Amino acid sequence: MASEVAFAEGTLPGLFLVTAARLGERPALRFHAHGLWRNLSWRGWRDAAFHVAADLVEAGIEPGDRVALWAGTRVEWAVSDLAIALAGAVSVPIYPTVTGVQAHEIIAHSGARALLVEGPTQLARLFVADGKKLATGLLRIVLLDERAIAAVHAGEVPREISIGTLGFTGAQKKKVKTYGELVNRAVAPGSETWWAARAAVVKSSDLAAIVYTSGTTGVPKGACLSHANFSFQVRSMADLAAVDERDEQLLFLPLAHIFGKQMLLLQYRVGFTTTIARGLLHALDDALEVEPTFMASVPRLFEKVQAACLSEARQRGRRSEALFAWGTGVGRKWARMREREKHPSAFARAEMEWAQKVVLDKIKRRFGRRLRLAISGGAPLGEELTEWLWGAGVPVLEAYGMTEAGGGVTANRPESYCFGSVGKPVAGVEIRLAADGEVVVRSPGVMRGYWRDSDATGQILDTEGWLHTGDVGRMNHEGFLSITDRKKDLIVTAGGKNVAPQRLEALLEKSEAVSFALVVGDARPHLVALVAPSPELVAGVRARLGACASVAEIAADRELVQALGRAVESTNTQVASFETIKRFAVLPDEPSPEAGTLTPTLKLRRRILLERHRELINSLYLPENAR
Repeated sequence: MASEVAFAEGTLPGLFLVTAARLGERPALRFHAHGLWRNLSWRGWRDAAFHVAADLVEAGIEPGDRVALWAGTRVEWAVSDLAIALAGAVSVPIYPTVTGVQAHEIIAHSGARALLVEGPTQLARLFVADGKKLATGLLRIVLLDERAIAAVHAGEVPREISIGTLGFTGAQKKKVKTYGELVNRAVAPGSETWWAARAAVVKSSDLAAIVYTSGTTGVPKGACLSHANFSFQVRSMADLAAVDERDEQLLFLPLAHIFGKQMLLLQYRVGFTTTIARGLLHALDDALEVEPTFMASVPRLFEKVQAACLSEARQRGRRSEALFAWGTGVGRKWARMREREKHPSAFARAEMEWAQKVVLDKIKRRFGRRLRLAISGGAPLGEELTEWLWGAGVPVLEAYGMTEAGGGVTANRPESYCFGSVGKPVAGVEIRLAADGEVVVRSPGVMRGYWRDSDATGQILDTEGWLHTGDVGRMNHEGFLSITDRKKDLIVTAGGKNVAPQRLEALLEKSEAVSFALVVGDARPHLVALVAPSPELVAGVRARLGACASVAEIAADRELVQALGRAVESTNTQVASFETIKRFAVLPDEPSPEAGTLTPTLKLRRRILLERHRELINSLYLPENAR
């Protein structure tokens, strides 16, 4: 049978099939469907992937062909990505939130010959973008979400995007299939001889994925990553993550991002169970239900937990707020002692036990009772928040990586960590700091280069294999790395002062009043900021002004502006005089991936925001607005 075929060591199919053979009917993936949590075993995952892979091969997909995968984090994504590898093809993941135009650009640039897409709605967006030309040229289109397809036929969404009216005629209709058709067909997915021939041509040096960057500084570029790149990353992560096949991961990161994909591929080697959450908004609810032992997240989730806990304490009155502040303060003090390997006194132990009982255990329970560790990446977590979480019994290990490095570069470890840092290099990774502080990396995980872009490749990869990350950092005497800013984002004021805007933005975003902040001042006499108020602050204003209040009325509300002003003043007390923010303006709309102003991992698209709000920024420098 196909499932017994041996792929080469160092390839993703080879890595997966060894683990699947060992674990068989044990749960591999949990997912929510029809109101219940359901299991897919390792054998079931394997068999479903072979069926999808067989269909791709039968449709004409050859080894090395690119196959685009445009969907959110779901069980069908995990099966499909494995299927693409089993077919010897190259996975091209696309973020679920991108526009039809953006998806079209990635499909066209990568030269994808097949598309696995979440549902008819996404496909319709693609058709609108390219007039059906590119889509009708694909060898196979697979619709993954059976519920979305059923909704089309039930009339819950417009009929013009139904399967039968996607614009295909005659023989073209045969190229469109549903995920259910492929995994449920009775015909065996090819003979053993047929699969052996396919497996024989898949080598560890072959391209496994083209992962397009999220484009914080410009047009997305496709990082070319081989099976060997991913195998190195998975091996390195397995050595430091302190998880085994008894663990259960809660996964809600976008799988189109290298961080999410890496956490899924880690499962190939270790063999733990992954529960696929119902999305970021439901992640904490799902954590309470399934009680994972570990999870990975961007900092935004942890920030929201902290803000929610503090808000609830304040709503219960001053005594509750004071008790909460005392308890979390004790926790942070305890966390610092543990970090520095100091032995707490008897009084400190007793104080911590009481703080856990009345405050800290309630915070920890928000993540489920079994959580042993969490990994944070994608953006700075912040030293204060890290201490707060560790003090509450939620050990969050901050890590650093990038798409072009194949994933992880540095990480804190359960037994060796430093708050405010992104840890030490993972095994096999070399790091040095350039004269200007730029972090430069070399490892077996580093990409080959950018797909069809030799000029961009030459700008980031030198002839000795060093990857110039564009991130500025510093390293302490123990070897812990801290990322201080993006090299291209450094502000040089008209007075010649160098300012790292991300540090100031992080200080602003610590305020409960601030959701996002953008600090501006390059070649200007001083710094200004664009600030997005928090949803809680906006909700309070809307409740006071009425549901019909316009965006402009909310942005001009005196109490809202004063709250944001206090956040700016608080930030200014913590920085040097040349780093102070002289003026600020309220962003009319909160940044979001849908608006194109946030990446899917919730990082500001600085260039786009600067372009969209140029007039607003310029107004802050008018003489009548100067302080």
